[in-house]
Amino acid sequence: MGYTQAYKYIMNKLGFQCHYTVSVKMNHAWNLLRIDENWYHVDCTWDDSVYGLSDGGPESVSRQFFLHSDSRAEELGYEGWDRLEKCNETSHDKEWWDEVKTRFVAYKGTYYYVRDCYPDAVRHLGLVKVKDGIEEVIRILPYAVIADEVTAEDILDEISHAVLRVKDTLYWTDGVHVYSWIPDSGAEPQILFTLEGDGETGIYSMYVSDDQAYLLYSNVFYDTLVDAITEDAYYEVPLYNLETDPVAQFCARMYTVALGRDYDKDGLEDWMMRLKLHMVDGAGIANGFLNSKEFLNKNHDNQAFLNILYHTFFDREPDSAGNQYWLDILLWDMIITMHLQVLKSLRRISKRNFMPEKRSLI
Repeated sequence: MGYTQAYKYIMNKLGFQCHYTVSVKMNHAWNLLRIDENWYHVDCTWDDSVYGLSDGGPESVSRQFFLHSDSRAEELGYEGWDRLEKCNETSHDKEWWDEVKTRFVAYKGTYYYVRDCYPDAVRHLGLVKVKDGIEEVIRILPYAVIADEVTAEDILDEISHAVLRVKDTLYWTDGVHVYSWIPDSGAEPQILFTLEGDGETGIYSMYVSDDQAYLLYSNVFYDTLVDAITEDAYYEVPLYNLETDPVAQFCARMYTVALGRDYDKDGLEDWMMRLKLHMVDGAGIANGFLNSKEFLNKNHDNQAFLNILYHTFFDREPDSAGNQYWLDILLWDMIITMHLQVLKSLRRISKRNFMPEKRSLI
């Protein structure tokens, strides 16, 4: 029920009528979605990418159970659902996206995705444009050869293609190269990045966050397709620049200022990755460091604690007004905490000395 409830919540927030329906006979639940005046079956559970692991790669996606009529749902094996809404519209029962196993992006009323093409009986990578339901292969590129007997298509038998958009630019990969192209610009696709190495590793995922493009290969993150945050040093790639990267500088200060020691490489890279991918915010990182045993064992007084906060977050000394304000806050917090501890102690003493002793009636 998790997928169906989450999908219903999201669709309702977007202003669509959406319910979930249950089939006891199938031991399964899915959604009914209303678009305009028509209802459709949508099954996020059976379209989950995990079901494509064996034939589509770890990042493969499925849309085989999306916007179907009652008759199409029955053809696919659905039965016994409990909702009474009728899904009579059949116009989306057979759509171009049914067999697309990769992600596609929308841009100015047009969809783009990548798939295999065989223009000359040799496997190529094609960028496909879909306008008004009509597919057109608009760019065909040969797969790269990365070693004498290893090609990118061999890698892509185990991984997936990816296409994404950042503003007006499309990016996609053949597992070795990252291409960039601006639709309708008249320009040819450009190779933005080439993965170099031993030919045994390929790019298998790309995604966008805050207008930044990321790619992932063998547990290695590339920020904006150029700078890398790595867990495994497969390649000599620029890691980070403490003179220019504010995220690296902030995470490094947590070590050098808060803990008073040099950072360890793995730890710094892990915190940088978490912050850049929005897995945690600055406050979350600070909470992890300032509540660690290593920090708490230093037993800093209030002024030292404030100095650390100003230097880690702002990289400067405290200003006098702000310093006094936060010292007062810390002082009052300490006094209140002490008062509460005293009250708790008095309560325990009073219960022990003044509460009547319980006696048995027998």
